[in-house]
Order: sequence, then C-alpha cells, then structure tokens
Amino acid sequence: SPSERDVAPTATRLRTAGVAIAAGAALVLVGSALDLDVARSLVPGWRVMVPSTALCFVFLGTALAVGPSSRRGLAATASVALATAAGVMALATIHEYATGARSGFETWGGLWTFDAAPYAGRMSPMTSLVLLTLAVAVGAAVLPGRRAVTCARLAAGSALFASWLAILALSVDMGRLANEPRFPGMAAPTIVFVVLTGATVLALTTLPSAGRSAAALGLRWPVW
Repeated sequence: SPSERDVAPTATRLRTAGVAIAAGAALVLVGSALDLDVARSLVPGWRVMVPSTALCFVFLGTALAVGPSSRRGLAATASVALATAAGVMALATIHEYATGARSGFETWGGLWTFDAAPYAGRMSPMTSLVLLTLAVAVGAAVLPGRRAVTCARLAAGSALFASWLAILALSVDMGRLANEPRFPGMAAPTIVFVVLTGATVLALTTLPSAGRSAAALGLRWPVW
C-alpha cells in the first residue's frame, strides 16, 4: 500500500484547498460587514451570499484543512466538530422554513441587520440542503471504514450534482443571478464554494489513510 510519503503531496494540496475555502468564506464575511458587493456576490447586483452561509463554509473549509493534515485525536475531533457545527446551522435554517420561526442564526443575535422581509438574511432552502449534505460528507470523510467513505462520496456527489443543476438553471435564466429571493436559488459565490468543497471531499476519500484519524475519537463505523 502507498506510504505516508507517497500520499503527503496530495494531503498537502487538500489542506491548502481547505484553507482556501475557509479564507474565501471569511472574505465574504468581511465583505458583508463592510457592505462590499464584490465580496458577497462577485458582481454588484447579483445575488449575495449571506453571512450564515459564509460561516458554514468557514467551518467546512477549516474541517478539511485539519482533516488531511493530521490523524491525531485533537485534529480529528476538531474536524468532526466543525462539520457538525455547519450541519446544525443548515438544519436550523431548514427548521425555520418548515415552522416559520426565526432562531436568530441569520442575524447572529442581532450582529447583522437586514430589511423587514420574512426571509431577509436567511440562506435559501436549496443552500441549506446542500450545506447539510456537505457537512455529512466532510464528517463522514474522516470516519473509519468503507461505509463511511461511501457515505462521504455519495453526499459530496449529491452536492456537486445540485451545483450543476444550479448552473444549468442559470444558463436557462440569467435572471436568477439577480439579488432577489427566487426558489430554489443559490448565489454565484455559493455555487463556487460548493464545487470546491465537494471536490475536495471526494479527493480526501481517495487517500489510503482517510478515516484513520477518527479511530482516536473512539468512533466505530461498520466495515463492509
């Protein structure tokens, strides 16, 4: 089987990809704080990425940066915890749409202010589902066993398929890029981050050591 030296270059590239995802999402947060449209939507007038979506990608990018770099307990714990945090935020948003409640996730307890529209500042239902899927993919990618790897690949592939559908919808109707709520809808920066995150997860699952770090957590996943 490949040695650690053989997989080290790939692990380094994956770590770099995770850092890039987290840093890019952090720039979106800065753009939101400074009201810079180019950071939130790539092009002024296009649909913006909301702060809660950006924070989820900060979590997922950091989890990917930690995951391939070390198989020790602390790194594994951090990777799983960060993926879980992103999943909880996405799940909470889905719950808000289902019940009509507002948990405050989209405003961070009042840190961000939006207009009085019912869904102002909230990630779209499609984005919520895709982020939840990516959170599952990232979390499963560091669990031991073939079933965990299969789960990670299926979840990452599903997210990539959703991004492809979003791109297809844009090719048919460019009006979906406008900064207005339209179902299902995803902002252009969101689509880019989904593609980068999903592709990185798929690459992570090809590493022979993928999943070993979770052993330090005491996590057990049945092996086929």
